[in-house]
Amino acid sequence: MKRLFSYFAKIFIVPIVSVFIKVIKGRENIPAHSSFIVASNHLDGWDHYFIGFVLKERLKDIHFIGAMEDFKTLFLSGLLYWLSDTIIIHRNRTKRRKLISKVLKYLHSGSIIVIYPEGDTNSDKVLLRGRTGIADFVLESRFPVLPIGIRKLNNCRKRIIRVGKPLYFIEEIEKAKKIKHDRDSYNIFLREITDKIMREISKLSGKPYPY
Repeated sequence: MKRLFSYFAKIFIVPIVSVFIKVIKGRENIPAHSSFIVASNHLDGWDHYFIGFVLKERLKDIHFIGAMEDFKTLFLSGLLYWLSDTIIIHRNRTKRRKLISKVLKYLHSGSIIVIYPEGDTNSDKVLLRGRTGIADFVLESRFPVLPIGIRKLNNCRKRIIRVGKPLYFIEEIEKAKKIKHDRDSYNIFLREITDKIMREISKLSGKPYPY
Protein backbone atom coordinates (compact mmCIF):
# COMPACT_ATOMS: atom_id res chain seq x y z
CA MET A 1 0.00 0.00 0.00
CA LYS A 2 1.33 3.42 -0.88
CA ARG A 3 2.71 5.04 2.27
CA LEU A 4 0.71 8.27 1.97
CA PHE A 5 -2.52 6.33 1.45
CA SER A 6 -1.77 4.11 4.46
CA TYR A 7 -1.55 7.25 6.63
CA PHE A 8 -4.83 8.53 5.19
CA ALA A 9 -6.49 5.15 5.80
CA LYS A 10 -5.38 5.05 9.43
CA ILE A 11 -6.76 8.52 10.11
CA PHE A 12 -10.00 8.47 8.14
CA ILE A 13 -10.95 4.96 6.93
CA VAL A 14 -10.02 2.80 9.95
CA PRO A 15 -12.35 4.65 12.38
CA ILE A 16 -15.27 4.27 9.97
CA VAL A 17 -14.64 0.57 9.40
CA SER A 18 -14.48 -0.06 13.16
CA VAL A 19 -18.19 0.80 13.40
CA PHE A 20 -19.04 -2.23 11.27
CA ILE A 21 -17.00 -4.79 13.20
CA LYS A 22 -18.65 -6.67 16.05
CA VAL A 23 -15.56 -8.46 17.29
CA ILE A 24 -12.11 -9.59 16.16
CA LYS A 25 -10.78 -12.83 17.61
CA GLY A 26 -7.23 -14.14 17.34
CA ARG A 27 -5.34 -10.91 16.84
CA GLU A 28 -2.48 -12.39 18.86
CA ASN A 29 -1.87 -14.79 15.94
CA ILE A 30 -0.76 -12.01 13.57
CA PRO A 31 3.03 -12.02 13.00
CA ALA A 32 4.42 -8.67 14.15
CA HIS A 33 7.23 -8.16 11.65
CA SER A 34 7.78 -10.94 9.12
CA SER A 35 6.15 -11.44 5.74
CA PHE A 36 3.18 -13.76 5.41
CA ILE A 37 0.25 -14.61 3.14
CA VAL A 38 -3.29 -13.84 4.26
CA ALA A 39 -5.96 -16.26 3.01
CA SER A 40 -9.58 -15.29 3.65
CA ASN A 41 -13.08 -16.09 2.50
CA HIS A 42 -14.58 -13.36 0.33
CA LEU A 43 -18.13 -12.20 1.07
CA ASP A 44 -18.00 -8.94 -0.91
CA GLY A 45 -15.88 -5.93 -1.80
CA TRP A 46 -15.91 -4.64 1.77
CA ASP A 47 -13.61 -7.46 2.87
CA HIS A 48 -10.58 -5.41 1.77
CA TYR A 49 -11.44 -2.79 4.37
CA PHE A 50 -12.10 -5.32 7.13
CA ILE A 51 -8.81 -7.13 6.54
CA GLY A 52 -7.05 -3.77 6.36
CA PHE A 53 -8.55 -2.94 9.75
CA VAL A 54 -7.34 -6.24 11.25
CA LEU A 55 -3.83 -5.50 9.96
CA LYS A 56 -3.96 -1.74 10.60
CA GLU A 57 -0.60 -1.73 12.40
CA ARG A 58 1.04 -2.84 9.14
CA LEU A 59 -1.11 -1.13 6.53
CA LYS A 60 1.82 0.05 4.44
CA ASP A 61 3.01 -3.56 4.06
CA ILE A 62 -0.27 -4.88 2.61
CA HIS A 63 -0.68 -5.82 -1.04
CA PHE A 64 -3.99 -7.29 -2.18
CA ILE A 65 -4.33 -9.46 -5.27
CA GLY A 66 -7.26 -8.14 -7.29
CA ALA A 67 -8.84 -8.93 -10.65
CA MET A 68 -9.44 -6.23 -13.24
CA GLU A 69 -11.15 -7.69 -16.26
CA ASP A 70 -13.63 -5.08 -17.46
CA PHE A 71 -14.20 -1.34 -17.75
CA LYS A 72 -16.62 -1.37 -14.81
CA THR A 73 -13.91 -2.62 -12.45
CA LEU A 74 -11.46 -0.09 -13.86
CA PHE A 75 -13.97 2.74 -13.38
CA LEU A 76 -15.06 1.74 -9.86
CA SER A 77 -11.82 0.38 -8.43
CA GLY A 78 -8.97 1.62 -10.62
CA LEU A 79 -7.95 4.50 -8.34
CA LEU A 80 -8.29 2.38 -5.19
CA TYR A 81 -6.18 -0.38 -6.77
CA TRP A 82 -3.48 2.18 -7.56
CA LEU A 83 -3.52 3.78 -4.11
CA SER A 84 -3.44 0.41 -2.34
CA ASP A 85 -0.72 -0.90 -4.68
CA THR A 86 -2.86 -3.90 -5.57
CA ILE A 87 -1.29 -6.71 -7.59
CA ILE A 88 -3.65 -6.70 -10.57
CA ILE A 89 -4.46 -9.88 -12.44
CA HIS A 90 -6.48 -10.65 -15.56
CA ARG A 91 -7.71 -14.20 -15.05
CA ASN A 92 -7.64 -15.09 -18.74
CA ARG A 93 -4.39 -13.30 -19.59
CA THR A 94 -2.05 -13.14 -16.60
CA LYS A 95 0.67 -15.79 -16.77
CA ARG A 96 0.86 -17.84 -13.57
CA ARG A 97 4.67 -17.74 -13.52
CA LYS A 98 4.70 -13.96 -13.88
CA LEU A 99 2.23 -13.55 -11.00
CA ILE A 100 4.24 -15.88 -8.75
CA SER A 101 7.42 -13.89 -9.45
CA LYS A 102 5.69 -10.64 -8.55
CA VAL A 103 4.26 -12.05 -5.33
CA LEU A 104 7.65 -13.47 -4.33
CA LYS A 105 9.29 -10.09 -4.91
CA TYR A 106 6.86 -8.41 -2.51
CA LEU A 107 7.12 -11.15 0.12
CA HIS A 108 10.90 -11.08 0.14
CA SER A 109 10.79 -7.31 0.65
CA GLY A 110 8.80 -7.66 3.88
CA SER A 111 5.25 -7.32 2.52
CA ILE A 112 1.97 -9.02 3.38
CA ILE A 113 0.07 -10.57 0.48
CA VAL A 114 -3.72 -10.85 0.79
CA ILE A 115 -5.46 -13.41 -1.39
CA TYR A 116 -9.01 -14.78 -1.55
CA PRO A 117 -8.54 -18.43 -2.62
CA GLU A 118 -12.21 -18.72 -3.61
CA GLY A 119 -11.32 -16.51 -6.57
CA ASP A 120 -14.51 -14.45 -6.45
CA THR A 121 -16.99 -12.94 -4.02
CA ASN A 122 -19.27 -15.53 -2.47
CA SER A 123 -22.18 -14.70 -0.18
CA ASP A 124 -23.52 -18.30 -0.20
CA LYS A 125 -23.47 -20.46 2.93
CA VAL A 126 -20.84 -22.80 1.44
CA LEU A 127 -17.28 -21.89 0.44
CA LEU A 128 -16.26 -22.13 -3.20
CA ARG A 129 -13.54 -24.62 -4.11
CA GLY A 130 -10.17 -22.99 -3.47
CA ARG A 131 -7.91 -22.14 -6.39
CA THR A 132 -4.42 -23.60 -6.20
CA GLY A 133 -2.44 -20.41 -6.88
CA ILE A 134 -2.04 -19.87 -3.15
CA ALA A 135 -0.27 -23.23 -2.83
CA ASP A 136 2.25 -22.12 -5.46
CA PHE A 137 2.94 -18.98 -3.42
CA VAL A 138 3.45 -21.05 -0.27
CA LEU A 139 5.81 -23.61 -1.81
CA GLU A 140 7.93 -21.08 -3.65
CA SER A 141 8.10 -18.37 -1.01
CA ARG A 142 8.33 -20.58 2.14
CA PHE A 143 6.34 -17.98 4.07
CA PRO A 144 3.41 -18.96 6.34
CA VAL A 145 -0.28 -18.53 5.61
CA LEU A 146 -2.46 -16.59 8.05
CA PRO A 147 -6.05 -17.87 7.65
CA ILE A 148 -8.90 -15.43 8.30
CA GLY A 149 -12.64 -16.08 8.46
CA ILE A 150 -15.19 -13.30 7.99
CA ARG A 151 -18.81 -13.80 8.97
CA LYS A 152 -21.70 -11.41 8.56
CA LEU A 153 -24.16 -11.28 11.43
CA ASN A 154 -27.79 -12.05 10.61
CA ASN A 155 -29.84 -8.97 9.74
CA CYS A 156 -26.87 -6.77 10.55
CA ARG A 157 -24.10 -5.03 8.64
CA LYS A 158 -21.60 -5.86 11.36
CA ARG A 159 -19.11 -8.69 11.01
CA ILE A 160 -17.20 -11.12 13.16
CA ILE A 161 -13.60 -11.68 12.11
CA ARG A 162 -11.54 -14.64 13.30
CA VAL A 163 -7.80 -14.86 12.77
CA GLY A 164 -6.31 -18.34 12.90
CA LYS A 165 -2.82 -19.43 13.81
CA PRO A 166 -0.22 -19.18 11.02
CA LEU A 167 0.08 -22.32 8.91
CA TYR A 168 3.61 -23.48 8.16
CA PHE A 169 4.31 -25.94 5.37
CA ILE A 170 7.90 -27.01 6.07
CA GLU A 171 7.39 -30.71 5.30
CA GLU A 172 5.30 -29.92 2.22
CA ILE A 173 8.03 -27.66 0.87
CA GLU A 174 10.58 -30.46 1.16
CA LYS A 175 8.23 -32.94 -0.49
CA ALA A 176 7.54 -30.49 -3.33
CA LYS A 177 11.23 -30.48 -4.26
CA LYS A 178 11.09 -34.22 -4.87
CA ILE A 179 7.96 -34.33 -7.01
CA LYS A 180 8.14 -31.04 -8.90
CA HIS A 181 9.39 -32.80 -12.04
CA ASP A 182 6.19 -34.90 -12.10
CA ARG A 183 3.57 -32.35 -13.14
CA ASP A 184 0.54 -34.54 -12.41
CA SER A 185 1.72 -35.42 -8.91
CA TYR A 186 2.68 -31.80 -8.26
CA ASN A 187 -0.77 -30.53 -9.29
CA ILE A 188 -2.42 -33.03 -6.94
CA PHE A 189 -0.09 -31.82 -4.20
CA LEU A 190 -1.08 -28.19 -4.87
CA ARG A 191 -4.72 -29.21 -4.49
CA GLU A 192 -4.01 -30.92 -1.14
CA ILE A 193 -2.30 -27.82 0.26
CA THR A 194 -5.05 -25.53 -1.02
CA ASP A 195 -7.77 -27.68 0.54
CA LYS A 196 -5.90 -27.71 3.86
CA ILE A 197 -5.90 -23.90 3.87
CA MET A 198 -9.56 -23.79 2.86
CA ARG A 199 -10.51 -26.11 5.72
CA GLU A 200 -8.94 -23.66 8.16
CA ILE A 201 -10.88 -20.80 6.58
CA SER A 202 -14.00 -22.94 6.89
CA LYS A 203 -13.50 -23.36 10.65
CA LEU A 204 -12.94 -19.63 11.12
CA SER A 205 -15.76 -18.41 8.87
CA GLY A 206 -18.34 -21.02 9.88
CA LYS A 207 -18.95 -21.88 6.20
CA PRO A 208 -18.63 -25.56 5.15
CA TYR A 209 -15.98 -26.60 2.64
CA PRO A 210 -17.36 -29.76 0.99
CA TYR A 211 -14.39 -30.58 -1.24
